[in-house]
Amino acid sequence: EMPGLAELGIDPITDGLSRAELRRIVLGRSRQLKALLLDQHVLAGIGNIYCDEILHAARLRPDRLSSTLTGQEITRLHAQIRRVQDQGAPTLKVNDLVLDPVAHSASRAGVALDLSRQEFRLLETFMRRPGSILSQNDLLERLYPLGAERDWNALEVQVSRLRRKLGAPAITTVRGLGYRLER
Repeated sequence: EMPGLAELGIDPITDGLSRAELRRIVLGRSRQLKALLLDQHVLAGIGNIYCDEILHAARLRPDRLSSTLTGQEITRLHAQIRRVQDQGAPTLKVNDLVLDPVAHSASRAGVALDLSRQEFRLLETFMRRPGSILSQNDLLERLYPLGAERDWNALEVQVSRLRRKLGAPAITTVRGLGYRLER
């Protein structure tokens, strides 16, 4: 056990950071955005360089008070945090599944998987939260940009195709709640 580790805030990469959670964090505090993003007790792992890149890309001033952000600005901030975290993402491994976000490759038991862009993003989303139940809304938020039409039926088709390509049962349906990648 490392001292101070328990005091760290949410890690956007390993814990996943939903738009709703970011909204709660941002609007629940009245601090300058840069100071808020750099506070390791709030969000762990966003360094100074990433912070500047995130704020610039989201078109937000570093000295802006977090509590004054609009819903659209929070959405832009969330998208940029996700984009930056995905750039330096390590290879993900769950059971015999391996996914490399940088090389955009995936394999199961050493056999390369031929995945569409959406199937790849779907698998990546599951692999970032193995064992967790992901609702249809969670998955649709990750797969489709803000403003894009989101279709639950299309999501079910994509999950079905991904299951077929993975072979053995890896993704299970949790009735009434969503889907889970088994550990």
